[in-house]
Amino acid sequence: MRPLASFRRLPAAWLLAALFVLGNAVLGLPGPPGLGPVPAVLGLGCLGGALLLLLLDARPRCSAPRTLAVLALVLAMILVVSAPLPLDPPMGYATWHLGAVTMVLIGLTVRGRVGAAWIGMALMLVMTMLWAWRDGAGAGVALALSVTHVGLLAAASVVAIVLGLLGARTDRVREAARRREVAASAATEADRAELRVAEDVLARVVPVLGTIAASGPLGAEQRREARVLEATLRDGIRVPALARCPALADAAEEARRAGREVLLLDDTPESAAAAEARVSLAERLAPVLRTTADDRITVRFSGRAGAFRMTLVSASQDVTLHHG
Repeated sequence: MRPLASFRRLPAAWLLAALFVLGNAVLGLPGPPGLGPVPAVLGLGCLGGALLLLLLDARPRCSAPRTLAVLALVLAMILVVSAPLPLDPPMGYATWHLGAVTMVLIGLTVRGRVGAAWIGMALMLVMTMLWAWRDGAGAGVALALSVTHVGLLAAASVVAIVLGLLGARTDRVREAARRREVAASAATEADRAELRVAEDVLARVVPVLGTIAASGPLGAEQRREARVLEATLRDGIRVPALARCPALADAAEEARRAGREVLLLDDTPESAAAAEARVSLAERLAPVLRTTADDRITVRFSGRAGAFRMTLVSASQDVTLHHG
């Protein structure tokens, strides 16, 4: 989010907008002698509407329809206040509406619409020139009325552009930090999962080793258990991601206890998409592994994002399951 983009949500923003309208009401409603308050009231209504549009837009950058509506209200404010007002210097506070328009255009720059703000300023300059031409005041008077407002908008535009660049850089830094945090969290979770597999294998190996050390020669059951534990340990080291898929790990252990040789292979780098596909395919392939009675069985997970696959190959089976 860009700097100051959320300022509109603060109560202070609404308070400042209300005070700004009230201040212009104090300046504009008395008006020049002989000129009624109706033009000032209409101009204040346009001012309030423009400020509401800027404050109510929930996006960091003001939407195009709202920007056009703000410019339309700005033009309407200039017309309704300037039309009945004779341009006869010194004007005093009679030109309050030009300052109000400038502040609305500054609001557009802060909301990311610098180009639209300058279009509004150009239109204000043209209308001020026409106002001067109508009353015979000359271009010099129109320029004198406008130069301060042009300078204010120029300064605001520089600030808005700098803030936009800073905001874009801040967004990039935040996104990079978020990606690093996600990667670190995934790596930590993977490390924890591998540790759990290692601890599980260790918890099963230690009792068997103790039995072997205490009882001397191995019986058939002990040799079978040792082979199962050796294969499980190998899986935890060579294919830890597959070893963490409960359905496939359980099916492989059942097959090994039945005397079959099961080789698990994983050729795919770890990623969120690969992890999801691996678990899904393992759950689908586990029943096939349980029903395969061949002495040697090879299960392989491979592929890339959008085209993952898991295969089971044995003397009687050649099964390929796809994901994505």
